[in-house]
Amino acid sequence: MICRKLEECINGELNSNSLEKCDNKNQANCIESSDRRSAVKCEENKKKYVLENTKKNHVILYKMDGGIIAEDKSVPLNTSKCDYLFVIGEAAPTAVLR
Repeated sequence: MICRKLEECINGELNSNSLEKCDNKNQANCIESSDRRSAVKCEENKKKYVLENTKKNHVILYKMDGGIIAEDKSVPLNTSKCDYLFVIGEAAPTAVLR
């Protein structure tokens, strides 16, 4: 299953006044963190990536493989996918794939 409501989920997370909630049934597996911490970390296969958030923007860390993209019959075999997605909330949100 590939989540088709990611844009709505991002907007709901970044807009704290928003009543929109992500209704993806795998939501608990999608969001690793969502806050304004100064360093956002992810780790996969003994490799660590740290996003330095010196401006203290709202950063959402999504798990892609096994979260937003979960293996099932709707996902083509051998689909290439990144492990994590950082969404940095600024005037115009920025996405960083890792």
